[in-house]
Amino acid sequence: MCESMARCKLLHVVHTGVIMLALFSNVYYVNAGHEMTCKNRIALHAPIQICGNEYFTPQNGVIGGSGIPGDPYVIANWDIDAHGNNGIYISGTDVWFVIRNCKVWNATNSQMLSNGSGIFLSYVKNGIISYTTCTHNTFGIKIEASSDIVVLNCNCSNNAKDGIEITTGTTNCLLLCNTCTHNACAGISIKSNFWDFALPANHTVMENTCFANSLYGIYLERTENNTITWNNCSNNFNGIYLVSTSNTTITENNCTNGNKGIHLQSSNNITVRSNLCADDDNGLCVLSDSTNITIAENTCSNNIKGIYIEFSSDCTITGNNCSSNSDGISVVWRSSVIVTCNTCTNNSQSGITLAQIAHSSIITKNNCSGNLDGIFLNDAENNTITENNCQYNKNYGIHMWRSTRNHIASNSCSNNSYGIFALSSSNNNITGNNCSDNAKWGIYLQSSSNNKIKNNSCISNSDGGICLIRSDENFVGYNTCSGNFYGIYILESMYTYIYNNNCTDNLGGNIIEENPAEFWEPVIDFIYWVALEILVFLTVLAVIFVLKKLL
Repeated sequence: MCESMARCKLLHVVHTGVIMLALFSNVYYVNAGHEMTCKNRIALHAPIQICGNEYFTPQNGVIGGSGIPGDPYVIANWDIDAHGNNGIYISGTDVWFVIRNCKVWNATNSQMLSNGSGIFLSYVKNGIISYTTCTHNTFGIKIEASSDIVVLNCNCSNNAKDGIEITTGTTNCLLLCNTCTHNACAGISIKSNFWDFALPANHTVMENTCFANSLYGIYLERTENNTITWNNCSNNFNGIYLVSTSNTTITENNCTNGNKGIHLQSSNNITVRSNLCADDDNGLCVLSDSTNITIAENTCSNNIKGIYIEFSSDCTITGNNCSSNSDGISVVWRSSVIVTCNTCTNNSQSGITLAQIAHSSIITKNNCSGNLDGIFLNDAENNTITENNCQYNKNYGIHMWRSTRNHIASNSCSNNSYGIFALSSSNNNITGNNCSDNAKWGIYLQSSSNNKIKNNSCISNSDGGICLIRSDENFVGYNTCSGNFYGIYILESMYTYIYNNNCTDNLGGNIIEENPAEFWEPVIDFIYWVALEILVFLTVLAVIFVLKKLL
């Protein structure tokens, strides 16, 4: 439903842009040959300044049009040396206009906000900038407090700050098919100067080339209701970077070969879908109290961290490919994250990590095979880990360290060194897992107390089915521990309750040694129940025999 709404919104924005362009059709559409002819006829012009509708005049570079939708004013075919100020400055207008096939350069004054832009639109409506080159300025194109602006097929590269900057109070802009490369700050920047809240923007940034910028491919700050789609944001320090932004959709962008592919900070209600975030330090980062984030169907491979969530909550991570990283998916210092149906394979560390009091999260139906650890819980509590494929990992299928009150159920933890390994972890429920065919142990607990281990299948493990080392007050019941070297091995563990396990065909049997005599019940496995019943029966017979003698 959400994806359908997003597509409808995108189609609506594009449709609006197309209608706007169609209204300009008599001056806008040119074929390649005519465009080259126009470029050959480009002429020198002084910087242009238009402050009000009445200043669209030939002296200010207007070569035609009347300012109405079907016949906009046209500023075209000019080569403008800005001499440090703005190349083309338009302010306080609401008539329709087009800036086309111009070259604007040397707008380099960075001391005043109103100067230093190749093209600067302020308090303007109904404009199109197309097939224009704005290079070697402070800002290539700057748009402030304006609405209904289209920037199409422009080259805004090699500027001292941003290629295209949209600032406070601007709404309903379409940035389409522009080249914004090698800028000192961002290729495209959309931000509000109001510090306390984000302003509605309704911008669409589509099919732009924003690579090799020093800081950001695309940067959004304190803005709402934007669509960022089909852009090339590769080879930047940060591909797409959002701060304090909400209700924004980021889809099908290329964010490769940078420090961070996509970065969200203090943002909410963001959908990140079907992006390529590969060969970065961090593929996709969500930080600093971001909420209601959906991360779906992205490819985050060959990074240090594929997807990294920190201090953020109510996030859904689903259907992503997070393979061949150092860590596939990491969630730290936050709660209520759903991680489902992701492929987290062949990572050099962990497929999925929950750490530093990550709690109340659900990890389900993920493929976490071929890693060092399949799933790693480090200081994690109250999480649900179910139906994951954690096979063929070098060390552990599921690894818990100092983790409490987690529900570990119905996972496949076979063909690892250890199926499930818990160290200094307590009050966890480990139930219904398949921990078979591991090189060492099916389930191994050390210095871990008050855990429930039940209904697990621990078959054909090289060392043994279940092992408890210095682990007190655990329940081990209804497990199948067959065909191992040891079925159940318990060492230096107090008050352990072992009940109704199937421990057949183990080469070394079951070992219980150096444990205090005081158990919750003095019964070890099924064979001990049988022995106890026989003892009770014989005792009753003896009592009856003695009573008969006395009578």
